[in-house]
Amino acid sequence: MTDQRSQPRISDAELVMVSWDENGTMFRQFGNLENLSLNGAGMIVDDALPLGTTVAMTYGDGELTAVVRHCTVVAEGYFIGVEFMGNSRASMLHFQPELLT
Repeated sequence: MTDQRSQPRISDAELVMVSWDENGTMFRQFGNLENLSLNGAGMIVDDALPLGTTVAMTYGDGELTAVVRHCTVVAEGYFIGVEFMGNSRASMLHFQPELLT
């Protein structure tokens, strides 16, 4: 299987808050960020998220908006891959990943 990513990803291990709306109810869970690029991120979460779900990834006072593109069962829970939307692609987070604390 070939890697189809258009941007290289950097490995990272930070804790982020992932939130999403499901039928008018807001859900939140912690995510362990595994990798990050200008276009998206990969993280491990406890609960599966359906493909196409819009999520907010909160880090300190900042927030990135993304869409879930894949979700795979792993030993620690679920590995989700998200694609950033709109202004989240140009966030300073990409240049200062230490802001994810």
